[in-house]
Formats: sequence, C-alpha cells, structure tokens
Amino acid sequence: MRDCIRYAGITPADYWDMTYRETLITLEAAAERRLDRYEDEASFAIMKRVADNKKNLKRDDLFKRPKQGNYEKKIVTLAEKRNELDSLTAELGLLQ
Repeated sequence: MRDCIRYAGITPADYWDMTYRETLITLEAAAERRLDRYEDEASFAIMKRVADNKKNLKRDDLFKRPKQGNYEKKIVTLAEKRNELDSLTAELGLLQ
C-alpha cells in the first residue's frame, strides 16, 4: 500500500478498491512513467550538450517532428503481396 501511495499517487481508498492485479498494473505503469521521464531528461541533456558545442545551430538539427503520414500504416492487399513475392522470386531465380 505504501508503494502505491508513494510511487503511483493513488489514495488509500482507491488502493482498497483495487484487486491485486490492478495494483501490480498500477505500480508497473508508474515505473514506466518514471523511466519515460528519465529517458526524456537524458534526451534533453544530449540536445543541450550538442547545442552548447555547436555554432549556427537550428532547431531541426536537434529535433525533427515526424510527418503526420508516418504514423499511418499502408494497407497492402493479398494480391499486392503476391505480386511482390513473384517479382522477388523471379529476380532471385527461386522456385524454378
């Protein structure tokens, strides 16, 4: 209970309302959030170090925001996959 209150920031009433599994998930999530924060701070320290040592620095040298379309997965049909496989096997001379 002490760890849930200290690390996860939940109240005692919330603790007693949770199951054992929910408590474990909450503690794991809190640990992951802490590690994510450390990772962000390490990236910031690296960027600051680069910025301190480089002249004529632009923002894009340190961080480039991903394009909006990069998050979307391309949907490939079975026929497209089959055509790709056939072209690769023809190029490599396989299955002949």
